[in-house]
Amino acid sequence: MSKFCFDPIVEYGHREFNSLFIEEMSFSNFFQRKANSKNGYFRFHFQSFVNHYNFFRESKKDDCFLIFNNMSLFLLTFVFKDRGVWFVVHNNLDFAVRGRLHRIMYKRIAKKYRLIYLEDRLKKQGEEFFSHKKSIVVRHPKIVINAKDINKDNIFVSGRNLTKEQLIKVCKSNERSNIICNQNFELGYVKNLEMGYIKDFDGMLSTCSKIYIIGNYKYRASGILYKAISIPNIEVVLSDKTYFREVSRNFKEVKCTYEEF
Repeated sequence: MSKFCFDPIVEYGHREFNSLFIEEMSFSNFFQRKANSKNGYFRFHFQSFVNHYNFFRESKKDDCFLIFNNMSLFLLTFVFKDRGVWFVVHNNLDFAVRGRLHRIMYKRIAKKYRLIYLEDRLKKQGEEFFSHKKSIVVRHPKIVINAKDINKDNIFVSGRNLTKEQLIKVCKSNERSNIICNQNFELGYVKNLEMGYIKDFDGMLSTCSKIYIIGNYKYRASGILYKAISIPNIEVVLSDKTYFREVSRNFKEVKCTYEEF
């Protein structure tokens, strides 16, 4: 599809996606420059804009940005015309639907540049909200992790969109299991709960028999889901009914359960 691809942000959690997407799409060259969010809001967005600008200036038809920042790309619409460059949508649509400023920025981006959505439903949702110059679907690659022996007592709960009340509910409904969550909450002592940063995330995930993905995923994909589907006999519990139906239909090899929170 294209020759060069760019990552103007370099998010740690996107490493595997980038590698697989580059391989599947047969890109010949990959360039990346980090915009560090730890440097503060203004410095991050300044560096992000500079990275986007420099890559876009060198880009040609059918090149691809593997990720983009709404604010940076919005500003570039006033600098560069469409060159036939593609931009992969991650959480950009989710921000645009939920926030007025992002909605203004994404509306202009969609009209000016070419977007790649990672799921059919996301393209459909995007086109319901915004007029597009051109958009296509390139399916999110499956992220295969080396599954260890599954510990039937291990259950992972994704911390994104999670509330402490929801986490407590999971702990109570799985009292005999070891619950692992990658988010910290002030809960006091809960005997079957481990919280916080997980150093070997893939290694941990591969030992689980069940994974909870709680929250609204109507306008974004779950990267954890695309890892979970590579683990034999895993059960994925979703609280978003629409996403549950989509996953059940597209990934029949995975045991998928809906649970209301």
